[in-house]
Amino acid sequence: MTAERNIVEALVFACSQDPEVLKVGENYLKECETQPGFYTTLAKVLADRSLDVPVRWMAITYIKNGVDRYWRPGAPHAIDEDEKAFVRRTLLGNVEERVQQVSAQLVALISRIARTDCPDKWPELLPFLAQSVCSTSLLMQQCSLSCLKDVVKALAARRLANYRAVFFELTGQLFAYLLQLWTHHLQNSISQSSTEAVLESLKMASDSQKILQQMAVHGFPRFNASPEAVTFVEQLFQRIPAFIQLRKQLSENHPAIPLVEKVNALMMKALQELQSHHPIGYVTYITPTLELLFLHVFTYATAIASQNLYSQNSVP
Repeated sequence: MTAERNIVEALVFACSQDPEVLKVGENYLKECETQPGFYTTLAKVLADRSLDVPVRWMAITYIKNGVDRYWRPGAPHAIDEDEKAFVRRTLLGNVEERVQQVSAQLVALISRIARTDCPDKWPELLPFLAQSVCSTSLLMQQCSLSCLKDVVKALAARRLANYRAVFFELTGQLFAYLLQLWTHHLQNSISQSSTEAVLESLKMASDSQKILQQMAVHGFPRFNASPEAVTFVEQLFQRIPAFIQLRKQLSENHPAIPLVEKVNALMMKALQELQSHHPIGYVTYITPTLELLFLHVFTYATAIASQNLYSQNSVP
């Protein structure tokens, strides 16, 4: 327990604004990073919500550093397998996190470990995320969706047959539900009157859109043979004009503008990725794509340029 208390104290010191105190904490943590049990203690710290947020954030940062240096088997001072298993279990037990900066760090850490451990050494991760994105808890759904987004991106890049089979299975399991979730939040972002609710729906739509794009492109041998993937593509052609119209209606200082433009760009990118990776299957959509590009370039871009020009000329 003394060693654990010392590590917690060093993390507190490492968060200090006093350079001398900070240096003492960093030096002690540097000495501990190759010692058995160090990452177990850090995992306990990240899970302890009675501690200050900067201390928990710092603990996750040091685990991330350890993953980079000591996680792979055979690395000098490699982390023990039992200790790695404890870290993985602790991460899954703390996905639902209210503090945004801690949640973002957790997501980054989980996806980093998933690159090397999933699915072989972390078979629980994908079933856990698949279940959690369907949670009735909005916070759990938000956190899990953000995590799944990064994990799916890492898995989609793998080309070995066994990993592709795992990704195909995950796509078959989740695509229909994510499509429903994406549609729901896109509609909410247009129909909601509360700015906060609009921003929340846009964030959820953005995350689910990124997952659907990866799954549509890499999760089907032929996307046009899947009714769900075809529905997704057809909805893209319907939703993009609606979001172009939404962007035109927003005042220039509206806080939702960056997310509206991001979601619109993601939808356009999804079409581009599908055309690039599935050129034969995309032939059917060439004509509506050209029509959409005409709308985007000559309606949306022109409207925004005129709006910006008006704003500039209005400045005294």
